[in-house]
Amino acid sequence: MPVHDWSDVDANVFHHFRQAWALHISMALNSLLPEGYSALVEQHSPKLVPDVLAVERRVRPRNKHPRKGGTVTLPKPSVRFTVETQEQRIAARGNRIAIHHRMGDIVCILEIVSPDNKQNRAGIRAFVDKTIDFLNAGVHVVMIDLFPPNALNPLGLHKLVWEEFGKDTFQLPAGEPLLLASYRAEGPAAADTIEAFLEP
Repeated sequence: MPVHDWSDVDANVFHHFRQAWALHISMALNSLLPEGYSALVEQHSPKLVPDVLAVERRVRPRNKHPRKGGTVTLPKPSVRFTVETQEQRIAARGNRIAIHHRMGDIVCILEIVSPDNKQNRAGIRAFVDKTIDFLNAGVHVVMIDLFPPNALNPLGLHKLVWEEFGKDTFQLPAGEPLLLASYRAEGPAAADTIEAFLEP
């Protein structure tokens, strides 16, 4: 779908759009996710209120029937840019803390970047830190940034996230300042690499 730069739109209007869009995204995901998974809107997790949260529902002990369905990890998306960490992240795995939701394990969060996330250094740092915390915990992250880089993040939020994992050579193409970034927390062989799929 086409996206637009929301910088000049009143913050209250953007907030309404963001909530409505998150609801539509979660409904679309719930029609696509395998059995046993749910996409929920604005569910609280430690240090985070994501726009959409995907969880693997817990099976009740009395249910003796095995779950049907596949895995949440689908084939790689068709995007113009893919980057992957160059080394295995074994040290980070040793310090991993599992984050649980009352309905089950969190498998992915989706964040629609808001003006608050980019208006000052503290907002930017908090957004980057929570993204890194989830990736280090093995939770996939989708970031939709409808606001161009500004003086506080001249190269974009992806650059700040990715620099935490190593060198980043990705540059936003000229005339395409908005970005969809999807981060896969573990590589296909569970080597604890992080892969990013980027679509300006």
